[in-house]
Amino acid sequence: MLSPLPDVEKTATIMIFVSKGYFKSINCLREADCTVAKNKHITLMHDPVKGGATLEFIKENECPERLLRPIFTCADGVTPRKVVTWHRIKDFQLVSLKLLTEQMLLGCATYANLPELPLYLPGEISAKKLMFSKKVCHAAAPKHSHSKRSHSEHIG
Repeated sequence: MLSPLPDVEKTATIMIFVSKGYFKSINCLREADCTVAKNKHITLMHDPVKGGATLEFIKENECPERLLRPIFTCADGVTPRKVVTWHRIKDFQLVSLKLLTEQMLLGCATYANLPELPLYLPGEISAKKLMFSKKVCHAAAPKHSHSKRSHSEHIG
């Protein structure tokens, strides 16, 4: 039996930064096993640029079979657990932090019964109205070449 990990036992939610080698580390495996054994809320994050491997590679080649379902599947045993993607561009990074915060809060008693907790971050890119700086013309070929109608529309 694994020795208890006080930090895992004291927390309501555990954030696992899924990266190449995480499941190869003895200490990380102890943390993951303890998290699953104590039925802690799990928040997952992955960096597709600096994570060392794709999420699929890590799941298929590094994660032990005993941890695959409890870590990557929600408590219902069917729904895939959300994985927050870590972005390195500032505006998108703020969205990653917001999503991470939401997932962490959903593991706390106050919000545990909610399916989601929409948070707002002032100035975040997902809340901005994005538009083209100039009028854009979008043209597409007719569905049938014998058609004489033009399929063109203006956007903006």
